[in-house]
Amino acid sequence: ALTASDFEADRALLLPGHSLTAEIQGSITLVGSVPNRIESFAIKDADGNDVREQYAVTLTDGELTVDVNPVKIDILPASARKVYDGTPLSDDRCTLWFENTAIGVKKLKDDNTYELSTGNIFEAVITGSITDIGTGENIVSSYKITTRNDTDVTHCYTFVKRFSTGTLEITAPPATPTPVPTAVPTAVPTAVPTAVPTAVPTAVPTPVPTAVPTPEPTAVPTPVPTAVPTAVPTPEPTAVPTPEPTAVPTPEPTAVPTPEPTDVPTPPPAPEAAEPAA
Repeated sequence: ALTASDFEADRALLLPGHSLTAEIQGSITLVGSVPNRIESFAIKDADGNDVREQYAVTLTDGELTVDVNPVKIDILPASARKVYDGTPLSDDRCTLWFENTAIGVKKLKDDNTYELSTGNIFEAVITGSITDIGTGENIVSSYKITTRNDTDVTHCYTFVKRFSTGTLEITAPPATPTPVPTAVPTAVPTAVPTAVPTAVPTAVPTPVPTAVPTPEPTAVPTPVPTAVPTAVPTPEPTAVPTPEPTAVPTPEPTAVPTPEPTDVPTPPPAPEAAEPAA
């Protein structure tokens, strides 16, 4: 609400020690004008005595005026698009555009109701619908601004002459490609291979190894010493090497037994010669 409690008076006309007071009554909220009147006044001396009768007082009303908010407002209906499915397309949303930031806005709920920075409530109805392929307009069919007491104050705001419009568009579904028949290859008969007889190898008899007889070792005779009259030291028997058997490759070699050495008898000592008689 708009109020004004100040007043103007020519206080130079007051006598020394006198004072002037007044009560102003006036208030306005909506666009328009109302008088701002002096409901009462008093002139008193220094002791608080009423001395109004000493003056000729003329009262003049003031005026309170509320102008239309000059900030331009535009209502922007939403735009929407979809692929054709046989059902209607519509969108009842909108946003607000302001010429400058002198007015702010806070969205209250999803039914296009907004609270302005002035404390008033804005709401709009958006209409538009399309079902077939093509485009259509989404427009503002009605709007209003009210106080929280539901008093219409739409006339207190400035709106653009023609609101913006939204666009509703339904597009054609993508074309379904025509299936291309797949070429079926002609079956080629599979060549059946001619059976080739497999040569059967002739069995080769395994040669049987010829048995080679193992030679018997030849016995070597032991020499017999000759008796000598003169005492001869007993000769040491000469060791005769045992002949090694000749190895003959045989499938299974036969072990040749080593002959045991033969003991040579030691000859008895010769008899001493008799000394000649003297």
